Parts: sequence; structure tokens; C-alpha cells
Amino acid sequence: MFHYFTPPADFSREKDAHVATLANDLPTVQALLTDIGAVLQFPPHAGKNFDALWDCIRDLRPARHKIILVHQDLPRIPGDDLATYLEILRDAVLYWRGHDDEHRLEVWFTEQDADRVKAILATAPPE
Repeated sequence: MFHYFTPPADFSREKDAHVATLANDLPTVQALLTDIGAVLQFPPHAGKNFDALWDCIRDLRPARHKIILVHQDLPRIPGDDLATYLEILRDAVLYWRGHDDEHRLEVWFTEQDADRVKAILATAPPE
């Protein structure tokens, strides 16, 4: 589902991809949503809540064939919010796989965060 890397990772070889790297140490949901909106180039009118994230991430208009969303670390947001965020990303990856043969969304986390990400998602079935 998600991909994992050992820092430092070099995504520069992804010639036909939009590589969107989130800022480190995002302390709040608002900071996370603001940053992801910026790196994924959401429209300026996009809301700053999880419903808006879900809507925008399914309606990306990529100029390139692949979008790579890179997390240098996990956001430092409360556990329930982190679970919601990860579920949205997982469901978005599945959505793009099922609705667009030409484009795809990849989500990357560090190997250090892999066990935590997997444990959180193990309790939440896909939408």
C-alpha cells in the first residue's frame, strides 16, 4: 500500500513524477493540512479539514503521471487525527488505482515509521 525509505532518499530520478515532500515536524492538524495543500497544489479555496483533504486528493489534476507524497517523519498530531489522516491517504491510493489507469499516487514514509503506520492502519478497514 504505502512505500518506505531509509533517509536520505533521492526521488530526483522520478522524471515523470511530481514529488511533494512535506515539512518535518508538523505539530498540528492545521499545519499538516496547510502544508499538504501547498505541496500538492490544492486550489486556494480548499478547506483546511479532513473532508476537504479527501475531496482534493481525489481530484488532483497531475501534469505528470505519478504523484509521490513524501513524509520525512510522521506528523505530531493526536492519535485519532493521525489515524484519520493515514486512512485518507490509504483510501486515496486505492481510489487512484481503481479510477485512473494513467496516473497514480504513491505515499512514502521512513522505515523508522513503518511499524507505527502499519499498526494504525491495521485497525481501520479500507473505505
